[in-house]
Amino acid sequence: MTLGSLIGVGGFKTAHTAQLLLNPIVLLGPGSLPWHTVVLKRPYHGGDSTANKQYKHYVLVQELPLLFWEANVLYWALSLLQMTYEYIDYSICQCCDLSIPAWVTNIPCLCFVTAGLTLAYSPTFKGSSAISTESVTSAYLLEEKIECGDGKFTKFIHNA
Repeated sequence: MTLGSLIGVGGFKTAHTAQLLLNPIVLLGPGSLPWHTVVLKRPYHGGDSTANKQYKHYVLVQELPLLFWEANVLYWALSLLQMTYEYIDYSICQCCDLSIPAWVTNIPCLCFVTAGLTLAYSPTFKGSSAISTESVTSAYLLEEKIECGDGKFTKFIHNA
């Protein structure tokens, strides 16, 4: 994973582009392409409101629970949304009345970005030995990058 430039700052997270390479490559979602472009988000605190704002990131022991909580909320929100659409589809199919209002068949299809908790590891060497162990150096919320050159993307839900 290589960290790219800052692409945005929200109320409590910074967002950077990154390249993700998984081995083996997964079938769907982030990591399904070699050097897949993704977005890494990381919580920050402090700083002032000037243009030269310094984004102070939490230490890992504080950062990890924040990111785990958000990833867990996204997981449950995605599950509930999927169940809702399955129920709507089932209900429409079970309807015996042929006079279904037009709005029922024109329900917008919302989606959440595919996201997950990502841990960055760095090798640490023990003494003069060539044997290394891996240690977590930072944590990120990894999200798929939404490409919308055609302008069809509309953000309906915002957490600010």
